[in-house]
Amino acid sequence: MDGEDEFSTPDQFAKSDQTRAEAGSLAAEVGKPPAISPWEDTIRLIPATACLFIYFVSVTCFTVFETIGTPLTEQLYGWKVFQNGLMYVGAAAMSVIGFIGVQILNIWVNDKVLLFSSMLIMACGFGILIPPNIQLYRFIIGCCVISFVLPMAQSLVLSIFSKVLNKEKQSTANGFMVSAASFARVVGPIWATQLLDRYGSMPVFITCSSLLLAACIVQLVMTKMLTTHPSQVYEDKAQEQLHAH
Repeated sequence: MDGEDEFSTPDQFAKSDQTRAEAGSLAAEVGKPPAISPWEDTIRLIPATACLFIYFVSVTCFTVFETIGTPLTEQLYGWKVFQNGLMYVGAAAMSVIGFIGVQILNIWVNDKVLLFSSMLIMACGFGILIPPNIQLYRFIIGCCVISFVLPMAQSLVLSIFSKVLNKEKQSTANGFMVSAASFARVVGPIWATQLLDRYGSMPVFITCSSLLLAACIVQLVMTKMLTTHPSQVYEDKAQEQLHAH
């Protein structure tokens, strides 16, 4: 019996031939892997850097809002720990809604359009808070707007960033993205608290709005380069054909 297992049956030969035929058909449909120029990955560092800047700006601005939110509400409205706790609970709820919303909108709307819109809306959210003597309703509206679009902007820029580069460099690239976020969380509160102590909240919110508008401009300039890497296009096509078979 053991000796018989070493030989293939006619059915096994037929299945093997069928598998090879399907593999050949799939290769014909997908085509050969794209010939990537040696400069392709180097050029791709430009839009990748733009994504890093946009991500850095979004994290910086929200970290600034988290940092000065409590002292600002204590100063303007006399809020205590409980009221500020409710504010951050509400902000977290808006962020969850925003994250769910971007998953739904992304079915019909392009990543780049959603990213630009979310960054622009966030800039408007900070713009609502720029005039002095911020009324409570304005503060609540600004807080809701910022909290709602933040997860949209961050998830979208991460999605675009992952498509721009070759998959072989994803680990290193993600490390740079994490480093940019960490740097933003360190630097943002430093300059924000200094401006708040010396000049009040207006220059802080003006700076945040300006940074977000600058990020929008960077995205507009880089729009044509924020495309999926050719190697990923080929792999996605191969996966689609494989599932179809």
